[in-house]
Parts: sequence; structure tokens; C-alpha cells
Amino acid sequence: MKSLICPSCNKGEVKDISGLGRRMHFRTIPDLEVPVDIAIPTCTNSDCGEEWLDRTVATRVDEAMKAAYQAALTSKAEEAISKLKKKTPQRDLERLLGLSAGYLSKLKHGKETTAPLVATLMLLASDPRRVEELRSLWAMEQPREVPSVKLVAHTSSVEHPTRHRSKVPSSSAPAPVVRLRAVSDKSETAETQLLSALA
Repeated sequence: MKSLICPSCNKGEVKDISGLGRRMHFRTIPDLEVPVDIAIPTCTNSDCGEEWLDRTVATRVDEAMKAAYQAALTSKAEEAISKLKKKTPQRDLERLLGLSAGYLSKLKHGKETTAPLVATLMLLASDPRRVEELRSLWAMEQPREVPSVKLVAHTSSVEHPTRHRSKVPSSSAPAPVVRLRAVSDKSETAETQLLSALA
């Protein structure tokens, strides 16, 4: 059989190569390992290493990667479920995710699953506090925010009702009276607005 020279580098020979350590981006996983028994036509030049896949080889590789992908999803789901069950009963978790009873147990034993579900499980497992957050988000009535209250200070001078007032040096002037009122962030009373204008 005539050998094929790599069209990319024109140096190496293209041969079917299989083995460990080969990885490729497949669906949601950026570095899924190619099964060891899958041979891919590859340039033997170490500086090149170009892979050449025709339709037949691409179909064979795709089928093998699908199986590896499902195995990886199951492994990640099982790891996430093991972390979550330490904090949340499995049935409670199934209710929150809209799953039937026992679904997560089947998942751990190889039942095919989807990437969105596994992604959700991994996110919850990375921070179990998100389980309570999810429980709260499912509620139809969300808790209302209580408006914060701040203290607004207003000053006014004390005047004595005498018929004739003499000017008093500033050093002995009566100290201003400070009144504190609780005012909502969203509105002010008419009295507060008036005092603000006179201040």
C-alpha cells in the first residue's frame, strides 16, 4: 500500500494512530479523552501531528466520542450528587429540579442524562447554599424588601419671646437644637421639607 505524505507539512507520513493521551473538544467538554482503541490517521512528523479524517473515520470517531461523553456526564453527575446529599435529602433535590422520584439514583447507575441537568448539579454542588436560593426562587411570592431608614438632622435657633431683643455676641448665642427624625428613603413629610427649606 502506497504511503501518504502529509499534505500539511509535506514531511511526515499519515498513518492510523491510536493510544493514550489524545484529547479533543466534544460538545460541552473542552478536553474529552479519545478512547484508546480509536485509530485516527495522523501525521507522524512530531512538528506537525495533523489529523486527517474522512467521512468514514469521522463517523467512527463521533460514535466513540458520544459514548465517552455520556460516561463523563454520568461521572460528573455522580460526583455532584454525592456532595449534595451531605446537605440536602436526595428526594428534596429531585423535587427542586422537577425530577421524578428515584431519578438521581438511576443517574448514578448509568442512566443517560443531559448536559443542562449535569451543569445544574455541578453548580449546586460547588456551593450548596445555592440549594436554598433555588428553593426561594421557586416561590411565587418573593420576600419584600424593607425600605431602609435614615436619620435626618435639622437645626433651628431657640428664640425667647421678649418685646425687645438685644444682639447677643455669637460666643454666647444659644446652642442650636438638633432634632432627629426617621425618614424613609423613598419619601419625606411636608414638615421635613419645610424645615429643609428654612435651614
